[in-house]
Amino acid sequence: MVVSVTESDSLLLLDIARAVLGRSSGTRWSVRPTDAWCHVTSPAGVSRKHGWKLHLRATPLSAPLVLARATEVPIERECSFKFATAIRRVIELVDGWYDRGGSGKFVTGYPTDDEHFRVVAEELHRATDEMAGPRILSDRQLRPGSLVHYRYGEFLSERAFTDDGLFE
Repeated sequence: MVVSVTESDSLLLLDIARAVLGRSSGTRWSVRPTDAWCHVTSPAGVSRKHGWKLHLRATPLSAPLVLARATEVPIERECSFKFATAIRRVIELVDGWYDRGGSGKFVTGYPTDDEHFRVVAEELHRATDEMAGPRILSDRQLRPGSLVHYRYGEFLSERAFTDDGLFE
């Protein structure tokens, strides 16, 4: 399947996140886009190395609306997150050949503790209820039909030398 993606498409998701931050007085947040992900960090930062991660799924068509609705929750709840930087990236994430471990994960949230996880998960579910997205096979769905999925995992990676002498 060939999908035409324009230059303005590549900026759409970033523009949406910045607009929500602007409306929500999120001026102290750090916004760091890369080719694949845009990392949005609360003023408090990411405080733990691992814990319950939240993932939201989306299709290339639903991604702008999912992001517009979902971004309000972590900003209001001061939960750092990342999202796929561009529609082209979302297309990659939902491709049938994409790695199962990352497939379908459009937004990732990093709650500060387990209670924060429960609150943010429930609010994300309500904000995105009845929206479209593919199943995230590596995670557990919050409830049937929800875009919200979760799993336990690493938040901040520690860099180390491998047995092959590579720094990862």
